[in-house]
Amino acid sequence: MTAAAGKINEYKCLTIFMVFALCFVFITFFPLEAKAAKKDVVVFGTLMWQDNDAAKTVKRDWRGAIRYCEELNYKGFSDWRLPTKDELESIVDKGRKPSIYKSFKNTSRSGYWSSSPYYSVSSSLAWVVGFESGGSETDSKTSEGSVRCVRRRYASDMYVELERLNSESVVIDRENDLVWLDTESVTTMPLNWYDAKKYCDNLGPKWYWRLPSPDELGSIVNAGNRPTVKKEFKYALPEAYWTSYMDIENAQAAAVSFYDGRAFMGDASSGAYVRCIRSLHRTLRDDKNNLVYNTETKLLWQDNSDVRTLKLDNAGAKKYCGNLSLAGLNDWRLPSSDELKTIIDSRFNPAVKHEFVNIIPKEYWTSTSERQGFFFFVDFKNGQDLVTGAGSEMNVICVRDHSE
Repeated sequence: MTAAAGKINEYKCLTIFMVFALCFVFITFFPLEAKAAKKDVVVFGTLMWQDNDAAKTVKRDWRGAIRYCEELNYKGFSDWRLPTKDELESIVDKGRKPSIYKSFKNTSRSGYWSSSPYYSVSSSLAWVVGFESGGSETDSKTSEGSVRCVRRRYASDMYVELERLNSESVVIDRENDLVWLDTESVTTMPLNWYDAKKYCDNLGPKWYWRLPSPDELGSIVNAGNRPTVKKEFKYALPEAYWTSYMDIENAQAAAVSFYDGRAFMGDASSGAYVRCIRSLHRTLRDDKNNLVYNTETKLLWQDNSDVRTLKLDNAGAKKYCGNLSLAGLNDWRLPSSDELKTIIDSRFNPAVKHEFVNIIPKEYWTSTSERQGFFFFVDFKNGQDLVTGAGSEMNVICVRDHSE
């Protein structure tokens, strides 16, 4: 064999190796749709979905659906769970009837329960995803819906939702960037809502502890346990725990019961238990000064009552921020479009990170010009950034650069 021929064979081998390597990477790490070798499951990206007859026929109420998946032992796996709303929506294909990717062969016409609760002040609801239209809606947790369980595809990608740190008496939720207090204090004595808020606010330095939102507190409910809290929590009572949601006009606040997992409104002067929460990092709130700080962007945001009520044209918004004095700080400015978009969280309504308590589902100015006389704004009804004339009146939130 000549040196040239040997070189050609070497290149051929290298090319074949690179093709196989790329195929492995794409199959492993990208959300390819495939019917698994084991019948009656569908692998989609890093998730394995139940797809036997039961995925079409089994009906449960919401708590029953959670329990069904947690108790499922199927195809040699026992780590099944009820999928989140986002996970169910990831297998929607609106170009098909039913509106689900073609590898799924067993799909009911009724909606499928997700594990994602929807907390309103008047009812106990959870999200359902329907594959007739591919849409999502809420339904009463006592209604019957279809159930399709899910698990992580690889043992190395095991679903680890919560982690308890015994040395610090906290439970870490890394996926949602949250730290939960889990000391004996959460079971000692009930407080009214006002004292509960004060207790969390005074638990550590600014940016630290607070009452959880209804969604956050609802996320640790496990209907199959008694009390109905996830197993990583050592201290819990089958009692009501306060959330941060307050109806000031009616002096009522939202609470979550860990007796049955429901959310409800109660008299703010009545007693309930307290479990405080803080961010692991990133977005942190200072209630005392009405500020929100992001440790990644190093931006400090105004979040006082003006954010809710003040409406100005673009020039007026810039002037207002330039003249703002808040918490002893004077170098405020109107945020750019890119800066304002960093606080969007489309999971919520308004579509903003939950630490912002005064932003409403309205349009907010940015300083970024699209063309002469036109500026970008962010609509917090849905998290979109759009353009309008500078003379329009919109809400205003100011920002400054900050290091701490």
